[in-house]
Order: sequence, then structure tokens, then C-alpha cells
Amino acid sequence: MQRTPILVDQLQRTRFDELAVLVAVAESGSLSAAARRLGLPKSTVGRAIARIEGDLGVALVRRQTRGQALTEPGRVLANLAAPHVAALRDVTTALGREASEVYGLLRVTAPADVGTHLIAPLLSSFLARHPRVRIEIEHTLRVVDLSSEGVDLAIRLTLGRLPASTLVAKKLTRMNLALYAGSAYAADRDLASRSRGCRSA
Repeated sequence: MQRTPILVDQLQRTRFDELAVLVAVAESGSLSAAARRLGLPKSTVGRAIARIEGDLGVALVRRQTRGQALTEPGRVLANLAAPHVAALRDVTTALGREASEVYGLLRVTAPADVGTHLIAPLLSSFLARHPRVRIEIEHTLRVVDLSSEGVDLAIRLTLGRLPASTLVAKKLTRMNLALYAGSAYAADRDLASRSRGCRSA
């Protein structure tokens, strides 16, 4: 009656990667085959098995002249550990995939002209590459407080430098600003003689 809590306590000291090695030995049939499968030196596999044996105080592998075979406790432990090793491996794979994939809501603010003429034409190709992204754009000239309003990205037109901030800013391009007038409008108001530097369209 006393052995179960003792074994549980001993198993708590055994690391997942060591149990994964034991499962690989059981599935591969020998330490050498498990080492090839895991891409590890045979000595590393042997040390992992030895550490589990030391924690539990039982022999898990029977060393024979023609190789190794799991003992009965080794087979029992490998069978118990196999589904948990596989489940944890699946979880880590899924988490790695999630970490490398872009997803979620992207909230953007930009002036209406910039949003319509520069951002909108790029959206279809961006969303095709990142189908799990949703984009919400607010067209405004207002200087939005990104932190308090939960906005991820702001595209702004500015003259000179931006005010000091802890936010990350990147210059996208340089834009030339000018005033334009149609030929008839300019002729009616004699703009050519009144304003140097104005160009008629």
C-alpha cells in the first residue's frame, strides 16, 4: 500500500524528455534504433534510461548479448507514458504553429485619402497571405491615442518630427503637398499673375 505514493513521488523527478526516450526505445526495439530515431548519441539515450531507473529503483532495460529488451516494468511505464508524450508533443507543435502564424484583429487609423488610395488596394493581397487576420480601419485626421483607444497601427501625415513618445514610429515615404487649380478657375481669378509657384492643371 505504501509503494504507489513513493513511485509517484519518484516519477515527479523524472523529466519528460527522459520518458520520451524510454517510449522511443519501446517503439524502436533497442537503444541504438531509438538513438537513430531521435538523432542522439546512443550514450545519451543510455544515460536517460539510467536516470529513470535510478529514480524508480527498478531495471527498465535488460542488457543482452544480442541487444536490449525492455523489462516488464519498462514495458508498463512505456505504455503508460506513450499517450502523454504524444499529447505533449502535439501541444508543443500546435503552439509553435500558432506562434508563427499571424491572426486576430488589426485596428488601423489613417487619413481618409491615405486609407482609400494607398491602404485599400493592398488589403486583398495582405488578407490572402494572412487569412486569419481581420482589419478594422478608422478614417480620421484626429490624432488617435493608440494605447487608450486600443489601436494597433496609425498612419499619419506630419510636418517635421513626431513628438517624443514610447511608441515605435517608422517613416514610410515622403510626400509633396501642393495646391492645384483648374485652368478655367485660374483664368477667372487671374491666379497666374497673383500667385507665383501655382501650376494650372
